[in-house]
Amino acid sequence: MRLKEIADAESVKIAKATKVVDALDRWLKGHKNQPISTAKVYRGIAAKIARWAASKDVKYLKDVTPILLD
Repeated sequence: MRLKEIADAESVKIAKATKVVDALDRWLKGHKNQPISTAKVYRGIAAKIARWAASKDVKYLKDVTPILLD
């Protein structure tokens, strides 16, 4: 029974964790009143970060570590 409790608790943590792509979407939405050229740069940065996260198999912000950023 203890393993099931641990698994359930871990599932709750994962469900509450913020995904990298969701954080990027939120960040972009927070900057929507920018000039067109600035918005284009921000979208490019967000896309680059999303590709980096996918290449490192990072789905959640909590999984970004200093070692991965080196």
